[in-house]
Amino acid sequence: SFPTLVEAQSAAATLPDGQSVEILQDETRDWGRARYRMDSGGLVFVVNLDQLRLDLRSPQGSSYVMHEDTSLYAVANRMLPMSSPSDLRSYTGDATSVLFTEGGVSGVVRYDPLDTTSADNDVTVYVDAFGRRFKRDTSLGIFVDWATGDDNEKVRKTIAAIRAQGFGSIEFSGREYTLVEENFDVSCSNVTFNLRSDTRILCTGRVLFDWPPTGLGYNGGYRDILIRGGQWDGVGGGHVQFNMAHVQFVEVVDGTYIDCVNWNHVFDLMGCRYFVARRNVVIGKVGADSTHYVEFIQIGDATASGTGWPRPEFDEFRDNLNCSYIWVED
Repeated sequence: SFPTLVEAQSAAATLPDGQSVEILQDETRDWGRARYRMDSGGLVFVVNLDQLRLDLRSPQGSSYVMHEDTSLYAVANRMLPMSSPSDLRSYTGDATSVLFTEGGVSGVVRYDPLDTTSADNDVTVYVDAFGRRFKRDTSLGIFVDWATGDDNEKVRKTIAAIRAQGFGSIEFSGREYTLVEENFDVSCSNVTFNLRSDTRILCTGRVLFDWPPTGLGYNGGYRDILIRGGQWDGVGGGHVQFNMAHVQFVEVVDGTYIDCVNWNHVFDLMGCRYFVARRNVVIGKVGADSTHYVEFIQIGDATASGTGWPRPEFDEFRDNLNCSYIWVED
């Protein structure tokens, strides 16, 4: 901190870019306390701290800080506002919390002093110019739009982050995504595909989400895969397919709509232990061959086209596919 702005300006040449500077009596702002930030060798005004205190005490203070001015929110919570991760990668200051303010990448990252090895994955971990690791909070999921690149690259990076974490939710944020033919290697248990309201995924060519079998039988392979909400559409013969052979539990719920009738089946569930589709689900096709030896199938408030789906001829489906239990709800 400096007693006055003039004294801070005199010392500016010795301060690194990104450094926060507190002025105890800013002669340009009614001698109040203020905070500046070093940028390109000069001091840039950030906030009048005395006025901030008054704003926070007002009845609208919380709303004002949270929604009307993200840089003010950052200062109030001791965060350094930056436009995007590219700014953090060149950062040499001493901030330990950063608020990204640009579009889909917006959010908070915090320095983890215990981690000195993790690579910058462009989704949940970022490395600054000093090699410090800044991390996102992933307790509410990993958002596809945190990553940069086209939609394929974003999904690929998000899945890699899920694999590194060992579980998690892949969050699609209520817009239209375009995925071009690719095999996405998921290879992880406890994964949710959460398509938030108004999400639509357009698939050109064969878009495959793959869980390669790591072992046969119910005690091998992956488990607990959930697909929730949104719309998956094929474009010009394109389609999505989920290869879940020998995954122990697969559930499709909450308004999921998959229209990919150009392929022989959407799900490959060979040897899957449980498959559940319920709560207003529509699936373009589930081929009979793709569900051979599923032990338990539960269908509730779900429809589909194509042969082999257990409605209305679920008895034949059960007999032909060696399923132990099929439960079709009214």
